[in-house]
Amino acid sequence: MADVSQIESDRTLEDEGKWTTLNNGLDAEFRIAGTGSREFRRIKYEIAREVRLAEIEGLDAELECEARAAARLLKDWRNLTSKGEPFEFNSANALDLMRRCPALCGDVVEYCTNRFNYRRDYDVTRDGDAVGNSETPSPTA
Repeated sequence: MADVSQIESDRTLEDEGKWTTLNNGLDAEFRIAGTGSREFRRIKYEIAREVRLAEIEGLDAELECEARAAARLLKDWRNLTSKGEPFEFNSANALDLMRRCPALCGDVVEYCTNRFNYRRDYDVTRDGDAVGNSETPSPTA
């Protein structure tokens, strides 16, 4: 039998985002908000408008919407450079990064949709794997 507390997510963590390397083998770390965040709820209601904007701009609507959503769920990064220079985190750079790196964009979306990453009794190791903070078995075990 499972108690509700075992599946509840930490709403503050989902809103503020959680640091992860996304298991991409790089030193860069990303802070990503979850699908239970206020930002994600706003995004859900704006998707139709985003699709229209992407189509008007002549972009692939599906890829553009995913990039825009992922960029908004990115809350910060560290240890990231562009052409050897520090790559400052801001909303424009986040969108640029998600457009230029579709695989990373997919990783961000996949991370934020994994509810285990935001559960109260789970944490994420530096490598991005969910591990239990209690005696509850890890979902990756």
